[in-house]
Amino acid sequence: MIYPLQTWFRRHPARALYVLLLLLTVVPLVYGMYHEPIHLWDESRIAVNAAEMALNRNWLVTHFEGQPDLWNTKPPLLIWLQALCIRLLGFTELAIRLPILVAVIVTVSLLYWFSVRVLRSVPAGLFAGLVLLTSGGYFRVHVARSGDYDGLLVLWELLLMVGFFRYLELRKSRDWWLFTAALICAVLTKGVAGLLGLPGLAVYVLWQGKLGELITDKKLYASIGLFVLLIGGYYAAHEWATPGYWQAVQENELGGRYTTPLNNLGGPWNFYLQYLKMRHFVPWIGFLLPAALLAWLQPDMRQRRAVGLLLLFSGSWLAVISSATTKMAWYEAPVYPALALIVGLGLAWIWQAMYPVYVARYLPESVGLLLGTALIFLLPYRDMTIDLRTEVQHNNEYDAYTAHLKAASAAGARALTVVVPDVIQSPTISTPHDPGRDYAPVFTFYQLAYQQELGLQLTLRNQRQLGALHTADTVVVCDARLRQQLAARFTLRPVQEVGACQTLVVEAPR
Repeated sequence: MIYPLQTWFRRHPARALYVLLLLLTVVPLVYGMYHEPIHLWDESRIAVNAAEMALNRNWLVTHFEGQPDLWNTKPPLLIWLQALCIRLLGFTELAIRLPILVAVIVTVSLLYWFSVRVLRSVPAGLFAGLVLLTSGGYFRVHVARSGDYDGLLVLWELLLMVGFFRYLELRKSRDWWLFTAALICAVLTKGVAGLLGLPGLAVYVLWQGKLGELITDKKLYASIGLFVLLIGGYYAAHEWATPGYWQAVQENELGGRYTTPLNNLGGPWNFYLQYLKMRHFVPWIGFLLPAALLAWLQPDMRQRRAVGLLLLFSGSWLAVISSATTKMAWYEAPVYPALALIVGLGLAWIWQAMYPVYVARYLPESVGLLLGTALIFLLPYRDMTIDLRTEVQHNNEYDAYTAHLKAASAAGARALTVVVPDVIQSPTISTPHDPGRDYAPVFTFYQLAYQQELGLQLTLRNQRQLGALHTADTVVVCDARLRQQLAARFTLRPVQEVGACQTLVVEAPR
């Protein structure tokens, strides 16, 4: 069995290295995704949207707590995928995160095969994939490791760039329609954010002197018509089904978010550059400019044009989001694959210069490339896995709740009241649909999930609702301060304790 495998690896080195890259992607990617509780803010809100869609089967209008959602106004492509996964896998964390897990695998694969088949550089593909995986801003919650919009948006923007570049290089119709499909999917994933890659592509067309070819291409107008039909049709249908939806979109995504810092989430003009430097493109940021220069100086003109497109896409994306007043760290996520490919091309240039002089006499090229890859990426990859384990083990405050509720269900509980901490301490209202003090989306998701999966009925109460408790209610509380407030109002009988959480029976008011 081993010998045929060795022969296959020797005859197909590009495929063999892809298998290695795939393993290095999947192993850390799935760590914790099966059991790590749903995260607060976007993931939990989207998870509730998906859970309610799976239950009410309304595939047009997303809902939150039974009402049309006019706070999260993004189009529902990700939510559609999550709802389908819920119907296949149940109301689980994996169902919420599986679309992003697949998107990450496809993103890394696309980087690799674009480098191999279009730019004709196997080392660049391997290096670019590993640079992306070990970048602090990509392999994190809110991008590659949670059920948020940005991990899927990153894929569509990379696919959009690849399809556009291939079409201008090879003039194959399938590449144009790939670009069109990626653009439509990007907008159906995150609304207007899906359009932010277009300015860089437009500047690239002008630079290459291909504007005349493009504006006389009938496929351009067919794509515009298809875009208007699908995207315009979605927004019109949603507005028809939920009057006021388009107004909410304008407040949340269009002028409101761009001109006013949403929920006071602003920052200086160099907000994203600082994040790239200090955290999100560490440890590769120091090599970015030298890599761009090395890649640009290569004699292969296709690679040089690719570097130009990557730089224009990244620069225009950063310029647009930096000019907006609302700033969130993950808005820059779509530039990571482009930056990773630039670094990958620079590292590949160094490898190709060094191999024939220093390595060829001792090792075959594939073996030498593996050793070189290990030398470059061993420490960054190790650091990424350490950070990942730390994040999974220590950074989710809802572990105690989910563990206790599962234990209570296993012990026979069928109805519990969960005393939940405040998520929003002092609400700042930016739009009429912003949540108030009672907002608890993580618990709202598990209220739906545990009812469906465990037959466990959860009632949620916060510190302002303790007076609604009754004698004989069975209460779960994990927060020490809330436990003290509860004990000050009622006589309690302990039933079960798991970690920081207790199940208590309300016996009488004090």
